[in-house]
Amino acid sequence: MKRTSATSILLPGFLKISFRNLRRQFGFTVINLSGLALGIAASAIIILYVLFQLSFDDFHKNADRIYRVKYDLFREGVLATSASTTFAAVGPFATDELPQVEEFVRTIQRFGGGVVRYENNFFQEKKVIHADPNFFTFFSYPVVRGNPETMLSEPNTAVLSLEAALRYFGDEDPVGQRITFNRDEEYTITGVVDVPENTHLGFDFVFSYSSLLQVWSDEIYSSWTWYDFRTYLRLTPDAAPGQVEAQFPDLIERHRQTNSNERVVLELQPLTDIHLYSNLLFENQANGNATTVSALAVIGILILLLAWINYINLSTARAAKRSKEIGVRKVLGAKRGELITQYIYESLLLNVIAAALAIFLIILGLPFFNQFAGISLTFSSILDGQILLGFVVLFLCGTLLSSIYPAFVLSGFKPAIVLKNNKSSGGLGNFLRKGLVVIQFTASIGLIISTLIIFSQLSFMQEQDLGVDIEQTLIVDLPGDTSNDLAKQSFKQAVNQQSNFQHAAISSEVPGSGEQWINHAQWVRASSEDRIALYIIAVDQDYLSYHGPELLAGRLFSDDFSTDDRALVLNEEAVDRLRMGTPESALGEEVIVWQDTLTVIGVVENHHQMGLDQSMYQIGYRYFPDELRYLSVGMNTSTISASLTSIENIYEEFFPNSPFNFQFAEHLFSEQYQEYRQFGRVLTLFTILAIFIACLGLFGLAAFSAEERTKEIGIRKVLGASVLNLVGLLSKDFLKLVITGFLITVPISWYAMTQWLSGFAYRIEIGIELFLIAGVVALVVALLTISWQSINAALMNPVKSLRSGD
Repeated sequence: MKRTSATSILLPGFLKISFRNLRRQFGFTVINLSGLALGIAASAIIILYVLFQLSFDDFHKNADRIYRVKYDLFREGVLATSASTTFAAVGPFATDELPQVEEFVRTIQRFGGGVVRYENNFFQEKKVIHADPNFFTFFSYPVVRGNPETMLSEPNTAVLSLEAALRYFGDEDPVGQRITFNRDEEYTITGVVDVPENTHLGFDFVFSYSSLLQVWSDEIYSSWTWYDFRTYLRLTPDAAPGQVEAQFPDLIERHRQTNSNERVVLELQPLTDIHLYSNLLFENQANGNATTVSALAVIGILILLLAWINYINLSTARAAKRSKEIGVRKVLGAKRGELITQYIYESLLLNVIAAALAIFLIILGLPFFNQFAGISLTFSSILDGQILLGFVVLFLCGTLLSSIYPAFVLSGFKPAIVLKNNKSSGGLGNFLRKGLVVIQFTASIGLIISTLIIFSQLSFMQEQDLGVDIEQTLIVDLPGDTSNDLAKQSFKQAVNQQSNFQHAAISSEVPGSGEQWINHAQWVRASSEDRIALYIIAVDQDYLSYHGPELLAGRLFSDDFSTDDRALVLNEEAVDRLRMGTPESALGEEVIVWQDTLTVIGVVENHHQMGLDQSMYQIGYRYFPDELRYLSVGMNTSTISASLTSIENIYEEFFPNSPFNFQFAEHLFSEQYQEYRQFGRVLTLFTILAIFIACLGLFGLAAFSAEERTKEIGIRKVLGASVLNLVGLLSKDFLKLVITGFLITVPISWYAMTQWLSGFAYRIEIGIELFLIAGVVALVVALLTISWQSINAALMNPVKSLRSGD
């Protein structure tokens, strides 16, 4: 017989042998292909998501030299305010006086947005900012129309995002057209830019910075007190951010007067870190979470490892079935290196087929994942040179590592032993297989525990009493311009007259809106060193009585008191922060808010203005009609459709040039938890996949174990063993491995999830019941997986079992 050579393995003979072996072991092949394809597809989708999250703002030229200035205010050594914005003067003065600063740019957001109108098209726009003239040369947003050097150089000019341009103008060229913002501000469009999804500074409208003179005073250009300005610095190529930060204290001391008990600290945030590592006041938009992204990256790696572990386990478990083949080939002269090479190629072939199936699964699954996770990934991202190279390297390394051990085990059989009894030698393979099964279920149970804790925390936050009434409440957006103030009150009165509405009220914010208006506040009897940052909510006379934070002392705003425009209602937290003593003792006291001196007329109970992941806010309510943006109104839930039609008709009567936008208060508040819900859903999806992949391997091992013990099962049946006894016999060893995985993962999961929960101001206590539920789920799933094979083996005719040969 002709000797098998390395050449025959490398050439088509290898393919023939490999395909024949895969076809002969059809069940093994299907299980491995399924596990590998799912593992590769799931991991690829996760990696795409992680890379997308890591790519934020890296498309800007010189992104590695651009930093945002972060503002921290300390009082008595305690952090009082931490914001993504800073003083308007920081950028100009830093550029003029610090040699390491090459250029600056500032933006300021129009909080609350406003109505933009072009001819008969008008929409309520939220993503509106003003920016310095060099905004589009400092940053590298792709310019579709216009000259980036001059687009914002003149007052009353505006640049639109491509999405906004299509919304207002369709295929028409918008450059040169005029739009109106909030009825009394007119802007000429000078450019259109394509705003990528992976930027922390998303916008639809950029108005020229000089246009702010129409809205605010000239002091905005050099203010060292007003810190509403996002400021970005580009450093020189050889500068280190630490050098610049070290000079900030002297810069502040030279130009800004501070109290002895007050300290302002400016820090630099790398542009590409903002999306994942910044969650400050006045962020331009909701940022991502580095912990979440890291967790998903780990899950992606775990899923791929689970698939490769299946391959190793099933390959080594099937070794006995191939022992005679190996013995014969060795007797005929095949070298061990040739056998190792063949089995590595065999593994490569299987992985290549699995990768092809995975590509199909990725294309099929990406649209569903995008909808599931609320993002927009595309398969074309994989074709990027560096990403594709990374996937290829990972694939080859994984294939090689997952095939080396099986190849060495198979090629190491001694011909004399395997040809005599068709058994592999040594117990190392069994020990390794058991260890790998433990690793699989350690990871799977850990994912189950994490999913349970995340949804328990989410449920806890959603079910807590907020201290305010938002049930059956409709929130209607009101026009942002002050010229409509009288119309807002008239609109409210008209709504109140409808029988299907009740208790209408107007305010600048509603629970969960997230629009934070903050002023410095100080009790007049205290020193200036005791100033605090006070969250201001402008309300009408009905807001507090409608939403219902309990009145602890004094009274609420009322039309019966003409002086209420100089009055202030505080919550308990604000009274404590201002050091005013009890709610009763705060009544009648004066508080300086910005430049106004206001009299405290009432104190209300604390309530959650924002989600329970945040601490309790110190809030001051002012009767301030100029800043009212939302109408809150109670609805009869039995007539929702008719009520919505009715209120829309009333709205159009009073605000014919403004769009009617509404949402329900409970939904608005719940939207704060959207990131956690998305993370929980994604984690649940991949936890199910991880368990399924682990169970595929367990299924294959159980089938092999049952096949190996066929004669034993037959003998036991002849001696009177029941089906239940046999199922227990075949299952107990695997269940021990699952229990071992559970015991290993409990302390690891407890520590990891305790760290995750530490980011919540209000959180659950991790109870033992969550771990027990996860353990029971894993045991039940494993038992069902194993039982299928065990029952089939136990029900086999003992005559057939005893006749079967090795």
